[in-house]
Amino acid sequence: MNETRVLVWKQQPASFFERATIDIDGTIAPSCGECKEGVDRAYNGEWGYAPLMISLANTGEMLYLHNRPGNRPSHEGAFEYLEPAVELVREAGFEKARLRGDSHFSLTGDFDHWDGSGIEFVFGIAAHGGLVEAAESIAGGEWSELKRRARTTGGRGAPKPRLREERVRERGYRNLVLARVGVRCRTPLRRSSARKYRSNPGRGLDEEQAAGAAP
Repeated sequence: MNETRVLVWKQQPASFFERATIDIDGTIAPSCGECKEGVDRAYNGEWGYAPLMISLANTGEMLYLHNRPGNRPSHEGAFEYLEPAVELVREAGFEKARLRGDSHFSLTGDFDHWDGSGIEFVFGIAAHGGLVEAAESIAGGEWSELKRRARTTGGRGAPKPRLREERVRERGYRNLVLARVGVRCRTPLRRSSARKYRSNPGRGLDEEQAAGAAP
């Protein structure tokens, strides 16, 4: 299938090949079957599978799908599928390859390998003690406000109401809302790697919304 996929990609305009962004994620696929081979109990108590998904963000198509028992950690087997995904997009003619995922896939032991191979990567990273301490030591004036895109519906009518927040206001509960997010770039990061990498710590600033007030 991937051989055919490459042939289809090669029919795209030159701008299509500027950068391939490869997303990686894991999910839970519940199963009610009691005799299903490979099912196991996931972290949330459900029985089923924990498939690993590697997709091309540019088109939204799945490149690799690896099924695993439900009790497996998200990152397990990630490296074995990210490498072929990079080879695939490079074979197709993409100029750059970028890996992207949440903190479960921040495989710091592989950072040097990817960097040395010319592979870009953007991962979340767990806020462990050292990073939290470094972020808290940053002076207030060094933070920049993160500008978010306006909420849209993609042409599908009016945005849906935030029912959970509406119930909180109706019942007079304390309502904390995210007012803004601050970020700071170019903080050195070194975990299980010989080189230093840039991390962008962020901090959310909450504000209490009065009962009955509109969001």
